[in-house]
Amino acid sequence: MKTLLTKLIMIVPFVIGVLSVPFAHASEVSPEPIFINSGTVNNDLLFHPPELTLKEGVLYKFVISNPSNHKHVVAAPELAASSRTTELMKVSPRISYSDASSSLAKGIPLQPGEMLEWTFTPTKEGTYKFGCNKSSHAAAGMHSMVTVRAEL
Repeated sequence: MKTLLTKLIMIVPFVIGVLSVPFAHASEVSPEPIFINSGTVNNDLLFHPPELTLKEGVLYKFVISNPSNHKHVVAAPELAASSRTTELMKVSPRISYSDASSSLAKGIPLQPGEMLEWTFTPTKEGTYKFGCNKSSHAAAGMHSMVTVRAEL
């Protein structure tokens, strides 16, 4: 009995020490950015790349830039609703959006030269439209298709 008690006294501090080591959460890991253009320097109404495939449950960072001379309105209502957002912000001017689903459902204006960063984890398989919801631009097909799969 005394031997068991001695072993417990020695092992409990070790277990407590192991349990107190912080673990990295997905939100603390910085993913490689995926660069997306909203329009082109020639003012073509397109999103590039036109297609993306993501893995469900993996953290991603979209960096969306507007290299054109036109204002665009970045929207991804279904993808935002089917994802867990870590951060959504304009880089310049620096604006943070607290409600990503609502902001991306309505659309976020992106002036020429501006950049938007969206860090998120897709949580549901499916195919989603991600693009400009300005009516004439949307009618011209200015979007990318994002496919989320459980396995790649």
